[in-house]
Parts: sequence; structure tokens; C-alpha cells
Amino acid sequence: MADHERINDISHPFNGDRFNGERFWPLDDGVSMEGCPDCDLAIAHFLRGLELDLRLISLDLWTAGWAPAELLAEVRQAAGCAEASTLMAQVLLVDDSYRSEQARSSAWRDEIDALRSRTGISDVAPGWLTGWMVEQSSARQASACLKAVVTVLGDLVDPTAA
Repeated sequence: MADHERINDISHPFNGDRFNGERFWPLDDGVSMEGCPDCDLAIAHFLRGLELDLRLISLDLWTAGWAPAELLAEVRQAAGCAEASTLMAQVLLVDDSYRSEQARSSAWRDEIDALRSRTGISDVAPGWLTGWMVEQSSARQASACLKAVVTVLGDLVDPTAA
């Protein structure tokens, strides 16, 4: 099966537990979704699964001691795309929305509250990643940035995998 055909195979929308360069991305070069309802459905499933993965990675990094501001700075620099800042801010705010008040330290709460005020991001409901993708000026650039951010986050969670 050619790479560009994998979008129609629901068994391949996301290679799950490892963050590596071999994972298929629905908006990679050579993938056409024009007039393809199955493609749209596969991409929607891919993005919803990726939302959960991003939230869980954020939790892992929080548990490992990363503060929101330092995580934002690291991802922005390592991903090398302008959209990384807004994407990472969104990830942190979504992750925070699932935490209890008891789990939020005062330092974490202060940084997240400042981030929320600075960015104005309020959408933390499922489907937020699709909204982020739509807001970007280029779907291809958004996909490339998303891929870069996920790769950076995967490397931060498991530096030995790089």
C-alpha cells in the first residue's frame, strides 16, 4: 500500500506509543483529501487521539518537574516554528483543565493563569486541536509544526528515544 493510501486505513491513523519520525501524518506531502469523506473522518480520529496523547505527555512532563514557562520556551526553540508557542500554550491549558485544585501547586497555578491571561485561550473542550489547525494560515505548515512539537515533546519525555 502506498503511503498516500494509508489515510483510508483506520488501522494506521496513529502509531500509538512511540514518537518517531516514521509515524504517518495525515497532512504530509502527497496526501490529498479533496472530496474524501473517509479521509476527513480518519483525520478527525487522528487529531482526537493526538489531543489525548498531548495531554498525557504534558502530564508526564509536569510530573517530571517541567514548569509551564520553561516548557513553552524549550518547545518554541526546539520545534523551530512560530505556531509552536500557541500550540504548546493550548496543550498546557487543556492539560490544566483536567487537574484538580489540589494537584495544582501555587507556582503552576500562577504560571497557567498568566498564560491564560496573556493568550486569551479559552477553548479546552475536545476538538480543540482541530480548531487550532483551522485557525492557522496554512494547513501544511500547521501539520509540520504539530509534527515538530510532538517530536520535541516525545524527546523530552524519553530523551533516550531520540
